[in-house]
Amino acid sequence: MQGPVGAGSLLVFPMGKAGRIILINGELCRQGGKKMKRRSILIITVLLAALVLFALVLKEAEPAVPATAEIKKVPSPPDIVSTITLASAGDIMAHMPQVQAALDQESGEYDFTPCFAPVRPLFSAADISLANLETTLAGAHLHYSGYPRFNTPSELAGALKWAGFDLLSTANNHSLDRGEEGVLEPLITWPPTI
Repeated sequence: MQGPVGAGSLLVFPMGKAGRIILINGELCRQGGKKMKRRSILIITVLLAALVLFALVLKEAEPAVPATAEIKKVPSPPDIVSTITLASAGDIMAHMPQVQAALDQESGEYDFTPCFAPVRPLFSAADISLANLETTLAGAHLHYSGYPRFNTPSELAGALKWAGFDLLSTANNHSLDRGEEGVLEPLITWPPTI
């Protein structure tokens, strides 16, 4: 080191394995080597231990809640829903007499809602309503038909939505009645209109 260390400024610049450069009172000094490194590690360790000890002392010094303190009552949580209502229906399909009855001859559109009007209060009141859709909704271009290879107008799905159904399962023995196109068509035309 050069010059006396007094009350002036001290700046330290780490330099990796080469040691460090220290600026004391504006003079440049270089320190390094194992002895200086050990001393630095020792100083840092002592400082960290002192800091931890100081924090523990402060934590112990915090006052505990006096025995005379008023304990506030925690409000009860809001009511938690512990039940749900499920409604389910079995095979929903349309034979050709039902498809023809749903056809409005003047407009050329299908309306299946009258078929579900009697059960609408039951299914729309449930939290979750589901049914097994035992037909395809593949569109008119694949020709509507009943048993044994079902294909029903997609307005059936809209009527089921209107009646309160939330979920429709299409995984059944009629899923492929119109092949792959019959499976994919409802995914393209979804959601149904009412």
